Amino acid sequence: MRRSVLLLATLSASSAFASQQATDAAMALAEAHYPGQLEFHSSEQRGEAREVTLAKKDDPFTLIRFEMDADPANCKTGSDCEQRLLNAYREGTAAGVKLGAVNQAMESCKVRPLAVEGEPGITQFRLVVERDLHSGQAQQQLDELTECLADFRNALPEDATAQQRSISLRILNPAADTTEDTGPLTFETRLPESRRGEVSYLLGAGPQDRTLTTALLTLDPAYLNADEQRKRFIDAARGELKDKAHVPDDSIPWYSQLDPRQPSILNTHVLACSEYESGEPCQADMAVRLRYDLKSDTVSVEEVVRDVVSEQGVVKLPNQ
Repeated sequence: MRRSVLLLATLSASSAFASQQATDAAMALAEAHYPGQLEFHSSEQRGEAREVTLAKKDDPFTLIRFEMDADPANCKTGSDCEQRLLNAYREGTAAGVKLGAVNQAMESCKVRPLAVEGEPGITQFRLVVERDLHSGQAQQQLDELTECLADFRNALPEDATAQQRSISLRILNPAADTTEDTGPLTFETRLPESRRGEVSYLLGAGPQDRTLTTALLTLDPAYLNADEQRKRFIDAARGELKDKAHVPDDSIPWYSQLDPRQPSILNTHVLACSEYESGEPCQADMAVRLRYDLKSDTVSVEEVVRDVVSEQGVVKLPNQ
């Protein structure tokens, strides 16, 4: 027992020493290029090397995250490690400017983001917001986001890049117990674990896009392909086909589309094979078209579609 305790203590001390070595080397390199600008934020072991994150002083939005060499002593002028810092500084600064513009836009915008998704210091992050897309006024809900998009773009500098001008959103339905946070929105503002399995929609706007519409919405594939949802779709298809066709246990939703005017309705398909031998692959030749009402959380069968495979052996569904 004592030997185990001593071993753990030794490993802990060794890890702490390695972490401090990486921190010291990272700060020395940062001071050489950006004197007085950066401070240590955090570090994390990634394989044989440590990833160090630095923060801009008096700037809650900018994080500089880069990987040190396995031997931190090699992170010096002229090294690949130095180039990683320079690249990370450029990307982190651009991301910080973008996130700062989001915060500035929140002062006039009616929609306050709940969280930020994505790696800290990366320009292509995603904002999490709440909108009631299951109401009869889904487009009006997005119109308010369009106003926010304009406010965000106005808050960016004139020389903003295309990535800075683009925006990615995850949209959740409003929760009854959502409390509005009045602090700044930073890369550390994360969605609570308890809400990560909820129905969510994805929506993006490129640098030239000026409007957000329901036709551009997609249902989060992670939610759609979750085991619980797949089982419901498979059970619905099997209930319709009974013993007339085989639906594999590993079936996934196929050719899923939201109703462009009513995003609470999802049309999807489950493939099946009319002929099947146990242990052999299912050669799909038919599909069950399903209607998933996300508002009422119900799945219903629309129709059975036959002969869905083309002469080239490719699955081809109506309207696909």
